[in-house]
Amino acid sequence: MAEPNPTRTPESKPVAPGDRVGARFDASAVEDLNLLLSTGLSKSEALHDAVRHYAAIHRAPIADDMKVLQEAGLSRADAVRKAVGHYAEIHRNAWDMGAYPQGISPKILGTKVEVYQQPKAANQGV
Repeated sequence: MAEPNPTRTPESKPVAPGDRVGARFDASAVEDLNLLLSTGLSKSEALHDAVRHYAAIHRAPIADDMKVLQEAGLSRADAVRKAVGHYAEIHRNAWDMGAYPQGISPKILGTKVEVYQQPKAANQGV
């Protein structure tokens, strides 16, 4: 069984459907959120879609998606910020490469994930 993530904060309580999750956004996160809003989504829809996308690899309902991100050691606020940033980056890349017109939300076909490499213990040498 995996060891608990030591970076998990006390704020990382599981969420339930209907819970409100607040987050303060830094300048780049505000830019990312505004980019998503430019597609016609409401703030709630943009945040919901971003969290759904960021945790989509686990194929779980939205409340479970937040739990998945929190299991990775993210606070609720960090999970929302990272989800919005990741989802906005997909939009930005699709628009910049001309795959979709600006303002149109791209269809996401997959996610590429790097294979996890267990860190070597200090006494194993290199």
